[in-house]
Amino acid sequence: MTISKSYRKVRYDLRPAKQVERMMLLDAFNCLARSGFPIADYRYVGMGSVHFYDYVLFHKYLGISSFISAEIDESIKKRTLFNRPFSCIEVHHGPIGDIIPRLSRDEQHIVWLDYDSTVQQAYLADVQQAVAQLSPGSVILVTLDVEPPSRGLDDPSGIQEVYRERLGEWVPESLELRDFSPIRLARVNLMLLQRAIERGLAGRKAKFSPLFN
Repeated sequence: MTISKSYRKVRYDLRPAKQVERMMLLDAFNCLARSGFPIADYRYVGMGSVHFYDYVLFHKYLGISSFISAEIDESIKKRTLFNRPFSCIEVHHGPIGDIIPRLSRDEQHIVWLDYDSTVQQAYLADVQQAVAQLSPGSVILVTLDVEPPSRGLDDPSGIQEVYRERLGEWVPESLELRDFSPIRLARVNLMLLQRAIERGLAGRKAKFSPLFN
């Protein structure tokens, strides 16, 4: 799996779409808190990179004080530890998928799987595992790049080939060639995430309620 290093291209606090996304999340979590969800007692699990913007916001505006940050890029290990804004942030160096099975079912979590590349089998496996592991009342967020999988690739047949080769049995046979046109890829990705969620819920007495789409 290729390690994305988008933090080196544009600072996360200067990306307008990302900032809007964070503000939407803060509003939603404050609404949940006012509705009786003890958000301040949740543990936040995400990918803080070297900036930890989400962590600062969630601590300041939601009162969360229990955090885990996953960073897969070993080359910035020292930098992530040095930049950590709070001692209550536990930094894990490795894939976030290694953390998910160890999350306590006695605690409630907000888990943000914030991938900045196109969908991969490992991402869908992470979603399935998180849905299977998280306690009721927890929140899972998933963000993906839904552009065509390769630069300049806009032919539906080529996109379909890449998706089926990369994702294997995750891709439903019912999908038609037209579903892989660039304008429909967001819908395809949503379908893949829904499959991962359904598999994670199998055998559980739990229900998934979508908050964002």
